[in-house]
Amino acid sequence: MKLEWLDDILAVIRTGSLSEASKERFLTQPAFSRRIQAIERYIGADLFDRDRKPLQLKPSVLESETKIRQVAQSLRDLAIELKRAEPAEPILVLACQHAISTAVAPQLVKVLSDQAESRIRLRSANRDECFALLVTGKADIVLTYQAKKEALDTHGEFVESSVVGSDELIPVISATSSTSATRIAGRTRLDVIRYPDDVFLGRLFNEEIMPDIDTRQQLQWIAETGLTTAALQFALSGIGIAWVPRSLAKVALANATLVDLSDVLPALSIDICAMRLQRDTGRVTGSVWQWLLSNQLPIAS
Repeated sequence: MKLEWLDDILAVIRTGSLSEASKERFLTQPAFSRRIQAIERYIGADLFDRDRKPLQLKPSVLESETKIRQVAQSLRDLAIELKRAEPAEPILVLACQHAISTAVAPQLVKVLSDQAESRIRLRSANRDECFALLVTGKADIVLTYQAKKEALDTHGEFVESSVVGSDELIPVISATSSTSATRIAGRTRLDVIRYPDDVFLGRLFNEEIMPDIDTRQQLQWIAETGLTTAALQFALSGIGIAWVPRSLAKVALANATLVDLSDVLPALSIDICAMRLQRDTGRVTGSVWQWLLSNQLPIAS
């Protein structure tokens, strides 16, 4: 049982609702609901009485609150003891969205490991989960994508944010499926790989890209995934058109297995945002943060 799962259950007990608990845990409600379902699958029992509206925790869960708190505290104490037993060499935990982990982080980790006297531990997650890792102290620095028009959020001035790079969300298709960009532009039906509406790139696509697609073209959703890396593979397999970060598609574009359709379909410039907690005054985090602010992220176009 993960410590964060116990904290999720305690948050629901404390707030009395999934909606309020998700805010306390810095997750969207759909993401938090998926976490609760994962807990239920793991223990093999329902935590909620789903016959009642709104959902309510089962009495057996409420009766176990004291025991859950004790187990959570025991896990925290164990983690502290194990950390004390580790070598003194510092570790910087870097959490990134999946596409950044794949396309940007390898070069970045190499640079940072040369610059900082520390080991780098990379964690890959979706945007909401990255932020949750930061605010719960499980990540020192977070790198996520952000829409150009999206204001930097200081979350009550306890999070420091800065734009440290840029990328572009571009439409791509398998070279074996593409006759020519002009012919694709003339099609009335486009087979597309979509992102779910409740994830960041899904919302970004609906709000920023969809309105710029020719109204004469009908989008046919062939597959759906929350992962840009999976969308890239779907496109390479010839399933349909996918909008993916240019940094992620650069190798496939260079070896001509993918075709960039941004000349005939809308693309979108996006920022890469770095975040850290304001109260983090650690030497390693500080030196890496200053490097990020002073240098361009190693992203090949």
